[in-house]
Amino acid sequence: MTGTPFASPNPDWTPETTTAETGPGITIADAPAVLAKPNELHLLAIRPGQWPSSFPLTNRPVAAAPTPVEYQPLTAEPISQRGLIIGFVVSPDLSAVGLHNFARPGTNVGAMLEYRLAPRWSVQAGVLRSTKIYNAQLSDYTWTGKRWAVIPDGVVGQCAMLDIPLNLRYDFVLHPHSGGRQPDRWFVSAGTTTYVILNEDYTYNYAWPDNPAIKFRNWRVDSTSRYGFSQLNLSVGFERTFSRRLSWQVEPFIKVPLKGVGFYKIDLLSTGAFLSLRYKF
Repeated sequence: MTGTPFASPNPDWTPETTTAETGPGITIADAPAVLAKPNELHLLAIRPGQWPSSFPLTNRPVAAAPTPVEYQPLTAEPISQRGLIIGFVVSPDLSAVGLHNFARPGTNVGAMLEYRLAPRWSVQAGVLRSTKIYNAQLSDYTWTGKRWAVIPDGVVGQCAMLDIPLNLRYDFVLHPHSGGRQPDRWFVSAGTTTYVILNEDYTYNYAWPDNPAIKFRNWRVDSTSRYGFSQLNLSVGFERTFSRRLSWQVEPFIKVPLKGVGFYKIDLLSTGAFLSLRYKF
């Protein structure tokens, strides 16, 4: 029949079969060789493929999936809140006899040691070099008569002294920090001060400064004198940490007289605000 789309089969060709018994036929591995012979490409379509008898990975033991490791953030070990602290202290000093007639400010400069007994309690001691300037009225002094032909109306005093405080501090508010930093603190403190006066300078003011009977206009006392526990210390303050060991502190204070000090035994009141830089060991 003419016009048939398929050619007549070749009666002399018998297709080969491949089984497990007769041996390997054309496999996937034979494809490159067959592709090299274009006239045999039809063999790939009529020959069944063969799977390998074994896979190289099938004999390996199956390992369990590793246990996931939980992420642990790195945190700095906090420093113990107990321990020794050293602070370098500076402040203005406003002094007067009573609560009036304040003169120009003096200064306080020194060092303080603090030992923290518990998270909120600590004891403090230190040494400050203090310059106190004050005005006093006639009634604030006891004048020892015959030396003074003319009694002054007032005195301007300037004393250089060592201020040796001993205080107990309580931190009533703590603001914790992360990263091992110490907490910020609001605190109050109370204690006493011992004064060691190094020298005293006095300038006398008179109602009639040109009076020829005036004998004393200025006087200086260079002898050292000690006045133990002569002042009551009261303060409130705030401490702010900016690293694991360093902090700064501001501390308004008042020193209330418990007994008279100086050559004239005056009741000297002082106030100001300490600014401290502190290091914790």
